[in-house]
Amino acid sequence: MFHRSRPYDRAACLAAAQKAVAKGRLKRAIAEYGRVLEQTPDDFKVRGKLAPLQAKRKMLDRAWTNFNAATQGYERDGFLEKALSVCRQAAHSLPDHPGPWEGLADLHLQLHHQADAVTALREGATHFRSRSTRYTGIRLLETAHRIDPEDCDTTLELSRSLARAGRRQEAVAILDRFAGGQEGLPMRRARFLLFRLRPTPVRAWHWIRAALEGRDSR
Repeated sequence: MFHRSRPYDRAACLAAAQKAVAKGRLKRAIAEYGRVLEQTPDDFKVRGKLAPLQAKRKMLDRAWTNFNAATQGYERDGFLEKALSVCRQAAHSLPDHPGPWEGLADLHLQLHHQADAVTALREGATHFRSRSTRYTGIRLLETAHRIDPEDCDTTLELSRSLARAGRRQEAVAILDRFAGGQEGLPMRRARFLLFRLRPTPVRAWHWIRAALEGRDSR
């Protein structure tokens, strides 16, 4: 006898998916949500439910596609906080993908949360420190530095990352600009790193003078 597929019933598929998730049957849940999306591919809310299940099943590219679609759907409808929540879930589920971190930064900027955007990019960069991924980490840090060039932690981490990647001249230029406009601890930290990256007599003197000024101010 030929097997007859059951007729499509959206409510039944969603209920079956939720029941499967509750029982830990992720493959079944993914299949049920997939049936819904075959009929309504623009349903970004269902995509948002499907994405974390795919991430758990190591279907990473598909998971990011669906996380991104859900984020954009909520953003398009004006629900930025909900979009931010989905994007945070994506970053938690797919920390080794740059997309969620860049998406978080963009959403934070739309909400006028500049410091949170910088923090998200810096956190994302920590997942891209290997030789094969460090250029992605540098890109995230460069974006953070453009958002807030006065942020000390971002400037120092970007400079270190550039130096490790053989781009020492760029690192030194960034630190020179930063140190020239700072005072106190940020200036001392920048001067110290400058001396470590390019230990010239002039930079040694700048570092020593900054250290002495810091001691005198205590």
